[in-house]
Amino acid sequence: ALALGPRAVVNALTALFWFASILWLFSPRVPSERKLGPWAWVLHLGGALFLGLFLACLGRLEGGPWPGGPGPQGGSARVFYALVVVWACDTGAYVCGSLLGRRRMWPAVSPRKTWEGAIGGTVLAVAAAILLARPLLSGLSLPAAGFLGLLAAAAAQIGDLFESRLKRKAGVKDSGTFLPGHGGVLDRLDSLLFAAPVFSYGLNLLLG
Repeated sequence: ALALGPRAVVNALTALFWFASILWLFSPRVPSERKLGPWAWVLHLGGALFLGLFLACLGRLEGGPWPGGPGPQGGSARVFYALVVVWACDTGAYVCGSLLGRRRMWPAVSPRKTWEGAIGGTVLAVAAAILLARPLLSGLSLPAAGFLGLLAAAAAQIGDLFESRLKRKAGVKDSGTFLPGHGGVLDRLDSLLFAAPVFSYGLNLLLG
């Protein structure tokens, strides 16, 4: 019999939910909770696991088994690196989309998101990943940092689209009222949720 430890189970579940979320995002037809009937509980359980598994990747960045940057704050440096790259992506997408945005990416899901904004966010994320690699993660080469930034930017923007479609499916404008004017807490975390596994497993692979 194949024995799977807790780490292997968590890794498998995280990968499963990451790819399942992307499949859900691009599925042409998604059944509503009402149509699921007694199987609606699976949807609620999936939502809880989705949030828990993806956010746990940030914790794994803090205490992962791979080498960190210089000094005793290596784990914190990895988390800070991931946060800044995702913030750079969000900022670049917003600024370029606001100033240069013309071509809508997916109007039915996210009316404001444009291809120009997506490109701007990707460029700024890759730049941030490269510029911060040496001071924060001494073992990460610049080409590897750029590639990681590219993957993280793609994941972050997929996360933004995922959350937008989730709201459209639920028929709500905001995911909550805790942060007025920001669309809810999930709107602030959607990009980071999808990018966190990329950083967690990417740094584990690249830094050994």
